[in-house]
Amino acid sequence: MIALLSVALASAEPPPFLQGTPANFGAGLQVGTLSGVALALRPGGDLYIQGGVNWSLTKDRLSVDGDVLWTLTELMIPEAPNLRFPVYFGAGGRVRINQQDARLPDNLFGARLPLGMALTPTNTSIDTFIEIAPVLLVYPDIDVGMDFTLGVRMYPFSR
Repeated sequence: MIALLSVALASAEPPPFLQGTPANFGAGLQVGTLSGVALALRPGGDLYIQGGVNWSLTKDRLSVDGDVLWTLTELMIPEAPNLRFPVYFGAGGRVRINQQDARLPDNLFGARLPLGMALTPTNTSIDTFIEIAPVLLVYPDIDVGMDFTLGVRMYPFSR
């Protein structure tokens, strides 16, 4: 559904504040293992920063994460010249607060290694993304997990 929205936006004339490619500060929503607010800062080039403030409906906890991402490659499809598909990899951290699971402590800290792909129309400053991220929790105990996220961000007033 999010991909269909991006395709529709790529073929439509966006409002002036959403014209251009995603740059500067973006905000939106994400759903999946982490559901909440998706944030990004794209200063330019292949490096950018993303983060999220999320609430787990199934585990009743708050999670805050932040990652530095590098664009590995950008896929192009000749049949869709107005769409770009950047593939990215990154590293970052995670904090879980107010853990309600009695088996775990109240706060957990860990590291993330996100791998994902975005769908970015060339004429609209919106990106949609799908991401998977192995997580290594390092405090107070060592444990592993996996995040899966699907989201959309808008970059108003991009260049």
